[in-house]
Amino acid sequence: MNKFADLTNEEFVSMYLGLAVGNAAEPKTIPISEQNDNVFVNWTSKGVVGQVLNQGQCGSCWSFSAAESLTSFTALKNGTIIYYSEQELVDCSGSFGNEGCNGGVVQWAYDYVLKNSIESSEDYPYKGFQSRCKKDATQYKQYMPLTSYVEIDSGDCNHLAQAIQQQPVSIAIDASGLAFQLYKTGIYSNCKTSLNHAILLTGYSSQNGSGYWLALNSWGNGWGESGYIQFALGNTCGICQQATYP
Repeated sequence: MNKFADLTNEEFVSMYLGLAVGNAAEPKTIPISEQNDNVFVNWTSKGVVGQVLNQGQCGSCWSFSAAESLTSFTALKNGTIIYYSEQELVDCSGSFGNEGCNGGVVQWAYDYVLKNSIESSEDYPYKGFQSRCKKDATQYKQYMPLTSYVEIDSGDCNHLAQAIQQQPVSIAIDASGLAFQLYKTGIYSNCKTSLNHAILLTGYSSQNGSGYWLALNSWGNGWGESGYIQFALGNTCGICQQATYP
């Protein structure tokens, strides 16, 4: 039992999932190769992943996944944790295709930042609902935490396994199942591959062909393994279908 247990699965899906563009078709999956075996990486333990955050009842997972990946990228480059504004992405990136609490796409969030830069979450704090854009370059510092981004070919689990060894990666998954809603601990594999939620991939373990992906969610530390979830290796929940990183 967790904080979502009083919701029907239909209520849960309508409140907490928010990926605007899903991929219902099953792509050709490129499996993880032997060169990615006997590997263990955990970016959280390396100190380059921010704290567990909570998007609330707003379908803004895409903005959290994007902002968190930029936080980690900055930490890898400069050794500094800077929290970038999810709320700015929710309020201000509509012209790039995002729809605030009604969903969005990580790549479109990156496109917005590349064109407009972004404020810190301290200067532009998260509210949990969409309002008018309050970006103020005259009063607050503007950051440019990326110069480009990479989109992994859909279904290429081998590329994803290589990428996570270099840095945290934004991913899209199918999080609509009741088992995901009530996930507590362990390696999760009970899901389909119709993408509807964005999170941050933060780790990878493969020993003799078995292991797990490790990911940070944006539902607070009261869900899952203190805000994290382990996925079975492979294209579990569509994890390899729509991955991107700065």
